[in-house]
Amino acid sequence: MKKKKKKINPQYVKICPKCKSLDVESRLNVGIVFGMPQKYRCRKCGYSSYFFPEIDLRSKKEEN
Repeated sequence: MKKKKKKINPQYVKICPKCKSLDVESRLNVGIVFGMPQKYRCRKCGYSSYFFPEIDLRSKKEEN
């Protein structure tokens, strides 16, 4: 008999592409009102950009 795999709902968090830290904050700016993209900053290394990749924390926990 086959075991059913439990479906895991993803939980995405931003990760710093430079230092791989999960301590990322969104920067509030006036451009958001005009449709500009959100800017993010890493609290650990100070890297700032509009693009920060996301990872799924729940699938990472399942792999370990």
